[in-house]
Amino acid sequence: MGLYKTIQEACEKAGVSVNKLENDTGITRGSIYKWDNHKPSFDKVCLVADYLKIPVDDLRKECEADS
Repeated sequence: MGLYKTIQEACEKAGVSVNKLENDTGITRGSIYKWDNHKPSFDKVCLVADYLKIPVDDLRKECEADS
């Protein structure tokens, strides 16, 4: 599916926008959109997973699938 799409769907379920997620976690605006092509650091993936209250493993699998 892709990391961005997975995060976008998790944001929708949580009732927040990807932009708000980036703002609240201190991730540069527009960065998450690029994560399908430019792999994020594990720390950032953990920040997103914690914020969205989803298992980090769900996002890690998408990172590996895109490789």
